[in-house]
Amino acid sequence: MITADINALAASSAAAFTDYREEMERSTLSETDHKILITRYISQGDYETATFWIDILYAKKSEASFSLFDFAQYIKDLTVVQQYKRISELILSRHLVKKHLVFAYYYINALYHLRMFSVIVQLPIGNLMPSDGLPVRYPDVHCGLEDYLDSLSTDITVIDVMQLNKMVVSLKLFSALMVVYGRTYILLENRDFATRCLTAAFLQDRHCLVAEQLLKKYRLVPTTGSDPCYRLVFKFILDLSIDVIVDFFKDCVLLHANCLHYFQDWKRLFLLAHELVLSFPDHHYSWYVVAVYYFTCNNIAAAKNFINKAALMRRAFGEAWIAYGHILATECENEQALNCYYRAARILPWHYEPKMYIGMQYCRVGVRMAEDFLREASCLKSCDPIVMHERGSYYYRYSKFRTAEQFFHNALLAVVGKEVGLEYANPFLIMSKQIDRFWQPLLSSLGHVSRRLGKYKESIAFHKSVFFYRTATVLHENVLRNIVNLWVMLL
Repeated sequence: MITADINALAASSAAAFTDYREEMERSTLSETDHKILITRYISQGDYETATFWIDILYAKKSEASFSLFDFAQYIKDLTVVQQYKRISELILSRHLVKKHLVFAYYYINALYHLRMFSVIVQLPIGNLMPSDGLPVRYPDVHCGLEDYLDSLSTDITVIDVMQLNKMVVSLKLFSALMVVYGRTYILLENRDFATRCLTAAFLQDRHCLVAEQLLKKYRLVPTTGSDPCYRLVFKFILDLSIDVIVDFFKDCVLLHANCLHYFQDWKRLFLLAHELVLSFPDHHYSWYVVAVYYFTCNNIAAAKNFINKAALMRRAFGEAWIAYGHILATECENEQALNCYYRAARILPWHYEPKMYIGMQYCRVGVRMAEDFLREASCLKSCDPIVMHERGSYYYRYSKFRTAEQFFHNALLAVVGKEVGLEYANPFLIMSKQIDRFWQPLLSSLGHVSRRLGKYKESIAFHKSVFFYRTATVLHENVLRNIVNLWVMLL
């Protein structure tokens, strides 16, 4: 018993001595030594240890004197180690949100990462904005409660104001704040406010690639040479950061997955979906590819589940809503498909595809509103042969064969690379041109409309051009039947 007590006492004494020695070593470290330790562990990705030394450094500074500039530097370091919950609580508890732009930015940035979007747009910090006309709420006048809470915060000295203002200029915090607001409004589907915020961010910091990419990606500003936010891609290709390369890679993933679906290559789709889910399980693109894989395999139930997951993970993911509409349309769920296309049209107002699909869906169920949406799609992309083909199909449905023929011919001229509207496509020259089998329905439509107009030889030529494709389909059986009937009529 005595031996056990002696051993316990020795162990506790050794632990106390170790703690005392470590405390002495920490107290002898200078501010530069602390910063070196913080940089080292951040570079290693050890954010937990880096946070510990950030707290130690700020505690030592606070022992001497409290400075709002030192507190701002402390908040900036905590942002690097992603301590967003602590940042929001520290700034809010000191009532500093409306005191200066530095604290407003770090607080709003923390809320964004905590996905508190509705709180962000309600913050009354408009008085901190350097210019008017921004979609930021202003403080209420003579609000007793808010005035009382603001009075509890520490007054900012002249020296602190000067240092904080230098911090705003050197770190371009106004531009960064507008980017956060722009991202928030994109997620809340307020495109007008997002455009104003991101444009302000780009004009204040022309090197802000994030603002430019968001403006282009969501078509918030037309990508023309006269636009102030427009910049040739080739000018900064060599200077792209890793984050931008990842964004471009993910955008290419959608195109790659859609191409694999078109070619019905379900094996590669499976490998791509598997790799993306392992590497990016929290990214909406991964589950989009999974949905495309199941859609390719004709597993509609699983495809609906996963495309719904992708769309809900990011509600401003317009491509997912379009794909959702396609999947629902295959099961003739027309109303639900239309809802998805309408949602995509709100998210992607400068894209012609959602409006075209709305028109196609209305045409499918026999609603004359289809013409309006197809015309809108044509206004956005007048030279697209798919839009021309769909408009021709609409007029063919309502027996306007001359108009349908004109649209079909313009679509074919666009496919073969000739200028639209100058001449009719010569069906006898089409045989000598290599046309992708994707356009088989267009050639078949030309055959049908020519037959309706009594142009039997042209109709036979178009049907033959379809029939010469090797892949046997139901379309080919119909084409062969039409050719036989037309020859009988000519004899």
